[in-house]
Amino acid sequence: MRTARLASAALMIFAASQVAFAACGYRGVTVSGSASEIADTCRALSEILAYFQRLGFEIRPVVGVSFKRSVWLNPEGPANKKVRVSGLFDAKRGTIVVTSWNSDLRSKRRPWGIPWRAPIAHSVLQHEFVHLAVAEIAGQGLGRTWREFIAYAVEFELMDRNLRARILKNYPHVEAFESPENVNPFIYSFDPDAFGLRAYLYTRTHGGPAFIRRLLTGNVSFRTETNEYFWPMR
Repeated sequence: MRTARLASAALMIFAASQVAFAACGYRGVTVSGSASEIADTCRALSEILAYFQRLGFEIRPVVGVSFKRSVWLNPEGPANKKVRVSGLFDAKRGTIVVTSWNSDLRSKRRPWGIPWRAPIAHSVLQHEFVHLAVAEIAGQGLGRTWREFIAYAVEFELMDRNLRARILKNYPHVEAFESPENVNPFIYSFDPDAFGLRAYLYTRTHGGPAFIRRLLTGNVSFRTETNEYFWPMR
């Protein structure tokens, strides 16, 4: 009886998970997840491609997206080097992995103090797709911290306004960066969530999307390459 129940549960999980090849209308995109996760992935991808198209960049996405029970940075490394994260873009493998909406570990995922549900997962998807777009546009021409800066700034600009208002309410004392020199791995690693908010606020006061375009084309008066001494992620 127990074996039958386990088999039934496994069948339900298998049935709930799907793999979409040539997904979202793009030959190079594959998505593995539930039907709703696949649909939301396509929506997030469409939003990010449209954003960069407005900036004058045509992105041809080639990526495999999957949803997992948990996502780890450096999963094969020693225990003290493993970090559980909400989502992860791997440029070398051409993959994006995001914590499933229905993961039993979702209570451990609270970006900006927001419970892990579909709206925040959608925002994380947008964040990871920004990394994909920036990798195609700028390659390694931007330091990692600046790539995170752009990913967060675009994520917040495109975020559902009610969700963004909730997050801003959770961080009433966070202000924009004082200068580009604040965009460094030390400040990022101290509090990635606050870093993301500060990136958005700084971008908003320096031209919004036009500022993002200047960063991507190198049309700025400051360095956007940084020394990455350590690299924890949210």
